[in-house]
Amino acid sequence: MDFATYLAHSDLSRVRVMAGPHHAIHCVTSIADLATVIRTRTIDVVVVDTQAPGLVDVESLGPLLASHPALPVIAYVAVSPEGMRRLITLAAFGVRYVVLRGYDDHPEPFRATVDRARTDMLTGSLIDRLAPFRANLPAALDSAITILFRAPHTVAGSAALAELAGMPARTCSRALHRAALAPARSFLRAARVIRAYHYLRGSSDRVADVAARLGYGSPDALVRDTRDVTGCRPTALVHSVRPDALVAIVADRLTRPSVACLPHYAAATTGMGSVALGPTIEVDRALDHV
Repeated sequence: MDFATYLAHSDLSRVRVMAGPHHAIHCVTSIADLATVIRTRTIDVVVVDTQAPGLVDVESLGPLLASHPALPVIAYVAVSPEGMRRLITLAAFGVRYVVLRGYDDHPEPFRATVDRARTDMLTGSLIDRLAPFRANLPAALDSAITILFRAPHTVAGSAALAELAGMPARTCSRALHRAALAPARSFLRAARVIRAYHYLRGSSDRVADVAARLGYGSPDALVRDTRDVTGCRPTALVHSVRPDALVAIVADRLTRPSVACLPHYAAATTGMGSVALGPTIEVDRALDHV
């Protein structure tokens, strides 16, 4: 995994320890350098100290972050009034993940935050991309699909997805068809493949380990699903397909554009860009320490 870090020099050794020995750390000392690294390297996570030397105006990070909405960004924040003020500014640009200096800056909590940020960005990007089609779904089924992508191991099959949505399986199938979406079984496969990609890309786990974690009876079943959804075997997928490209591939497999859904699609995509997110639970948690 590749990190881009905009930090004080004294924090680099700590971040290397927190990240672990098998990951690359690309250190930058300016916003221009950060933009270059993001553009020229395969960066998985950005870590920014809100009070890093040279970062006089944290708002100046906004345009760069807005131009890469699918890239996870973690704010490394000192528990101080100035640190919190800068955190709130970053939150307005969509920064949702926080590591508090002196509280969370240890390997286990740091790695958990990185894992959560990367998973949420991947699934969140896909869910957002499906929004024009999801607009035609009953609210309960839309919520069930979101749960499926957030925790694919908790939904055992098509019947379980329908039950989670509180409707008969046939009603679920009809609702997906009317929304120009693929059948439930395709969503189940896609959710597991995306999560398998995340696990394999961010660790040294074997395909067999990931298959077992996701509830597959054998590694071959995961290999079949991955090939059905993406056209690649799991290992090849991890090494040859970037996260944004995977989202595009999976979204294409799950959508079946039709005349019925085009008005929603046009409305949802007109003027689409990055959406600024307000402070979320993690930001609120940080503020509680002040």
